[in-house]
Amino acid sequence: MLLGTRNYANNDVRQLIVNYCEWLLPGYVLNTVTASITPATAQSTVGAVTLDAEKMVAYVPVTCASVNESFTLALQATDTFGQTVNDQININVVAPGAT
Repeated sequence: MLLGTRNYANNDVRQLIVNYCEWLLPGYVLNTVTASITPATAQSTVGAVTLDAEKMVAYVPVTCASVNESFTLALQATDTFGQTVNDQININVVAPGAT
């Protein structure tokens, strides 16, 4: 599911927060959340995803690189029930002050 489109300034380091509470069935928690950036030619990077203590929220560190770069942040979450959900966020890197 498309979670939205964001504009961030080049050289921004952002901690994106994705709340999976409404997707998770009662009594189940996140097992893993992975993140990747496409296209592979993007200069921006994504770091290791971490989960909150309750394993319902994912923290995704993104470092934005070049102005006028556009990329898709793809997220895949699995839970302890065995479900998998695929989400994406479209990100545009703009000049500082243009956000």
